[in-house]
Amino acid sequence: MSGRNYSLEFAQAMDLLLELEGGYGRKLIALPGDPGGETYCGITAGSWIAWRARTGREFKSLAQATQSEVEAFYWDEYWTALHCDRLLWPASAVYFQCAVNLDPVSAMKCLQIAALARPIDGVWGPMTYRSIQTVAPPWLAVGILAVQSAFYAFHPERYEAGLQARVARVHAWLNETQRREGALPSQRS
Repeated sequence: MSGRNYSLEFAQAMDLLLELEGGYGRKLIALPGDPGGETYCGITAGSWIAWRARTGREFKSLAQATQSEVEAFYWDEYWTALHCDRLLWPASAVYFQCAVNLDPVSAMKCLQIAALARPIDGVWGPMTYRSIQTVAPPWLAVGILAVQSAFYAFHPERYEAGLQARVARVHAWLNETQRREGALPSQRS
């Protein structure tokens, strides 16, 4: 990571996200059916412009974004704003990618459903925080992915079929990570 001194969990979550989004150095892309429109490293042009204005940065095209600016954007707009830092690994990384690939409110609802939190209102609060503490982080991560997959399935008008494949890649990453760390039992054929 460049620039600021970010947490190890954020750095690892960024690695996962950039693997899913294609990483640095590629051109702006627009996927057919993606409601976010043109993106770079998963960032939409509209959210980029709004973040730069909100944080007092001068206008700069998303196509000119540097690695340190992309990291700062995700740190400010997602990691800290959405309380990813309050979840334990790997739930933090899975929740982070869910927020980027859905939207913050829908991702919070995925987290709340996975943690059996009430109310399911898409807002971080004391009940959500208490609920996430009752679920082991690997299982919370699996739960978030399951709810995210269901969200895609029930909102086909909003999300392209390719996003289901993205969830499957995150799930495969999670399984491999957890097998290496011994937190999830290996699957038997």
